[in-house]
Amino acid sequence: MEYLCDVAASEFLFPEPFFHDDISGIVGTSEEIVGLAQKYEASPDATLRRFVECRQDPQAVIFFRWKLKPTERRHIDTKGQRYLIDCKKPVQPERRLRVEYSILNDAFDRLGQHIPLDKSVEDSSVICLAAADGMCMDATEQLDLGPLHGRFHVRVIPLFTSDADLGPSEQKSVAALIGPAPRPARRKVPRPR
Repeated sequence: MEYLCDVAASEFLFPEPFFHDDISGIVGTSEEIVGLAQKYEASPDATLRRFVECRQDPQAVIFFRWKLKPTERRHIDTKGQRYLIDCKKPVQPERRLRVEYSILNDAFDRLGQHIPLDKSVEDSSVICLAAADGMCMDATEQLDLGPLHGRFHVRVIPLFTSDADLGPSEQKSVAALIGPAPRPARRKVPRPR
């Protein structure tokens, strides 16, 4: 029922013929997505969802949030917890930018790339850099999210993040629009004679 409500709301917010015309003339940079959200007076989240649904080329949007791994959440100290053996209190794990959920279009799904929940990204990734700066960023880079790995065009948009959900250094949650990127051509190195 909720899915059907989302579909209906999407049709009202982004009428198909108009939205298709608007996305046919753009590449899909983070700034263009933000521009579409402003034009249609919608959130970046909803705009990204609709953008991915309407594209024919392989596209996915991954929503990242600052959180602990499920195994780390189970081992967090609770207030007033006592230890059986007198030892130092264990170090609390730090939240990392992790996959909250993702949306794939059919073309991306046919690639067979699975996007696992709770997988974190490298701190040097454009995804983490955009979260730290709170700015839209675009790059082509190697992503490794376990089963999802390879070279991708990555367009990152910071999202509204409540104070309780900010990262350890007040980084924002982000959404990353990704699509496969071709491998760079190898340069031929002449053989010594």
